[in-house]
Amino acid sequence: SYTRSHEARLGLEMRINKNFRARLGSGASTSPYSYESGVLSDPSAIKFSLGGEYRISKYYAGFAWSGTWYEEDLYVINPEIQGTPIHLDRPKTMVVIGGGIRF
Repeated sequence: SYTRSHEARLGLEMRINKNFRARLGSGASTSPYSYESGVLSDPSAIKFSLGGEYRISKYYAGFAWSGTWYEEDLYVINPEIQGTPIHLDRPKTMVVIGGGIRF
């Protein structure tokens, strides 16, 4: 039911000044399902992220927003009984906040 999938990512980090950095990223992935699996939708995903980081001496704090868009088939019961799946166009977003100490 599965086949080889691929993922490509590209990112950019810009140093705004001594303490602040801005980041931008994008990516795409292909479907892991083979034609024989019977999955009707194409769960390939498009990804995008935007973030930044602030550094003071050996301390840093960062944030990022990330979004992924993909399609999905939903089977509530056995696919042989249900027949046609529920088709969903799904966005998924998240915000990440973190920090640390550099050694």
